Amino acid sequence: MTSSPPLPTPPEPAFFGAGVKAGTLLQGEGKSSGDERRADFRRPVEAARSIGLMLLDDTGYPASPWLLVDILDLSRGGICLLLSEREGSPFQAHFRLRLNVSMHPDFGVPELAGSLRWFVRAEHERLVTLGVQFDRELPKLPTLLACRHDQPRVFGQ
Repeated sequence: MTSSPPLPTPPEPAFFGAGVKAGTLLQGEGKSSGDERRADFRRPVEAARSIGLMLLDDTGYPASPWLLVDILDLSRGGICLLLSEREGSPFQAHFRLRLNVSMHPDFGVPELAGSLRWFVRAEHERLVTLGVQFDRELPKLPTLLACRHDQPRVFGQ
């Protein structure tokens, strides 16, 4: 049995630069080795249709409207998303959320449940990168449908 090559170590938060806020759930007890902790292969995504994200409160009811987000990478265990926001959303690690993935039928379901593991917000650009862990691991990596290019998408809307 051959082992796969090690994944690159992610940069330390100091590399984010000025004007960036971040939160993470990945602050366990004890010292961190800095090693990549993702168990599943992540597939980078270049031009897939956007999906919907809704934050939920502690009781499971909507705490935000549906937000349009872009997929940056995808694994069987989670997804990395990019949000361009007009108003600041109250992100915190542990937030429960719903993802509307109906634009990608190969997921096999119209919605997925998960939790926010981490986020990075660039203050001036109003961009937020979100790391989401699925409640249930996907049985396979779905094939994503490409963006529709017949209608322009306005940044931040």
